[in-house]
Amino acid sequence: MRNALVPIALIVIGAGWLVNSLNVAPAVSWIVVFGLVCAGIGVLLVDGWNKRTIVSGPLLILGGAAVFANQQYGLGWGILLPLLMMGLGLLMLLARMEAVPDAPGPEPMRLPGQDDDPA
Repeated sequence: MRNALVPIALIVIGAGWLVNSLNVAPAVSWIVVFGLVCAGIGVLLVDGWNKRTIVSGPLLILGGAAVFANQQYGLGWGILLPLLMMGLGLLMLLARMEAVPDAPGPEPMRLPGQDDDPA
């Protein structure tokens, strides 16, 4: 399954929204924290470890940690957003390392009768 970030994020956001609308849990924010962390782990498990998921998976986990820090310890978003930005930059630099495999892409389009060897 390629690029599972959008479907997983939609499921998490929809579940949080539904729980909020139904007033099932008074502290929906805990569901958001748990959902972000699970979505980050899910991206890594579904798509594997590559240049795309090394940024998106941990960034979702960091986002969950930021929401938790905001609610539990009262850290303001003026502190948390710059920290998230720094984390994003570090993850993007990490993704540039040669040790991290490339993300799988779509198969190249080939015309009928086209040979594999251009020579």
